[in-house]
Amino acid sequence: MTSILPEMESVDWPVPRWYQARQPQWIGDHQLSLLENGAEYFMALQQAIAQAREDIWFETYIFHDDLISRQVAEALIAASQRGVAVQLLIDGFGSAEVLVRLQQWFAGTPVEFRVFQPLTHWRHWLTRNKLRRLHRKMVVIDQRLGFIGGINILDDYHDPNHGPLEFPRLDFAVLLQGPLVQRMLQTMHQLWWRSQRQDRESIELGATEVARSLQKIYQTFRQLTAARSAPEKISRAPVRAALALRDNLRQRRTIEKSYLQAIAHARYEIILANAYFFPGARFRRALCHAAQRGVKVSLLLQGRVEYPLQHYATQAMYDEMLNAGIRIFEYQRSFLHAKVGVIDDHWSTVGSSNIDPFSLLLAYEANLVILDSDFSRQLKTCLQQAIQDSRELTPSEHAQHSRMIRLFNRLAMLLLRFGVSLSGEARRY
Repeated sequence: MTSILPEMESVDWPVPRWYQARQPQWIGDHQLSLLENGAEYFMALQQAIAQAREDIWFETYIFHDDLISRQVAEALIAASQRGVAVQLLIDGFGSAEVLVRLQQWFAGTPVEFRVFQPLTHWRHWLTRNKLRRLHRKMVVIDQRLGFIGGINILDDYHDPNHGPLEFPRLDFAVLLQGPLVQRMLQTMHQLWWRSQRQDRESIELGATEVARSLQKIYQTFRQLTAARSAPEKISRAPVRAALALRDNLRQRRTIEKSYLQAIAHARYEIILANAYFFPGARFRRALCHAAQRGVKVSLLLQGRVEYPLQHYATQAMYDEMLNAGIRIFEYQRSFLHAKVGVIDDHWSTVGSSNIDPFSLLLAYEANLVILDSDFSRQLKTCLQQAIQDSRELTPSEHAQHSRMIRLFNRLAMLLLRFGVSLSGEARRY
């Protein structure tokens, strides 16, 4: 079913480049494992770190201070002490509250620890560049094993704003082997060196550090060049996938377009689970048109109030979608943090990108897009179980909301749109 995304190019092996093409490329020969929640993710991650032999590249938005986070930090430090090169990049806003503690953890260890866009002064909020955060969650180990998804380094049973949770937050990641691991590594290299250039306030390079950096750039170049002619080292597998990135250079709308193309070609079913859902007009029209042509469209959204402005602004869009025949389920069991979707039991995506202005207009994001029936059905089964733990909001129930609630929803939506306008990106939303 390659017609689901006809604009994506299909190749047998990724050609290494420092900047990816505007459109992701469908590539075969992947082995994938779906990881649901931190229980599965952290077990697989720590096992892979313990078995690492060469290098570990690590990106995350939140690296918290809790038992799970300390275990991951200790695993990274242990790997670095046995000779594994460890590069850890965290976001300066997402991990701001524990940044000093993290620096203490890794100080004096061989782990290379960097902060992306640190916020060291209130004036930083006045610059648009500082709004562009590292929201990706990716790990590449020994250039052959990759993790990608929406799971931060944060205990499933703890929320930084709401405290202990009775049930784990719902989230997903993917463990993969295959050519796209090299693609992930390329984009992580790009952001690593860019963060070094931008971090003028905390990093001053001396001659030794410059020489060290040049040596690493040369090694990276040799690795990427060798990938062009290297024989395949994994068994043939039927899974085809693409890496959809969002940055502020050549791939500003790549993730959004991958969703829109798949929605436009949907034949019978669309299931999207998204923690922070505030789509632009084009995305809403695509979903409504799909529902109106007979596609069964289901949205699994946040049912608990995590961030009030975002929560109530999303509800202001319910009328339009319910009137188009879209079913809306609000997840009740715990907080929803997933950013996944399944279309026609064949197309699926797992990643870090929400369907909201922060992810689609500003942040660095990464989604894995998969064309595989077995994987898609497995993810669909998980989402159907989550829907059982949700409350469906019917059109009649929504119509009974008081004028005060509707006014509050409308005000929240206007405030959020005003925030989008301050980012300078409103014209594209």
